[in-house]
Amino acid sequence: RAGFNFQVTSIATGSHASSAHYAGKAVDLAPVVRTSTNFITLRDRMRELNPSSPRVQCEYNRGTITGCGSGTTHVHVSYP
Repeated sequence: RAGFNFQVTSIATGSHASSAHYAGKAVDLAPVVRTSTNFITLRDRMRELNPSSPRVQCEYNRGTITGCGSGTTHVHVSYP
């Protein structure tokens, strides 16, 4: 959808041990304005675009799953 700005924060960089990132099957994204509401919006839009994805969730660094609240650093999106 138009009007929502986000950035790619990682494809295969950073620490992703045994990760789908290195196989080219995952990406980390973050809204340009990092609020809980924007993380939730980004997560939900990625779920809409990737309904067969095994994993679309808000995370802290190092892959810890969050509820998209305070401390969230990115939305992890995996592709089948």
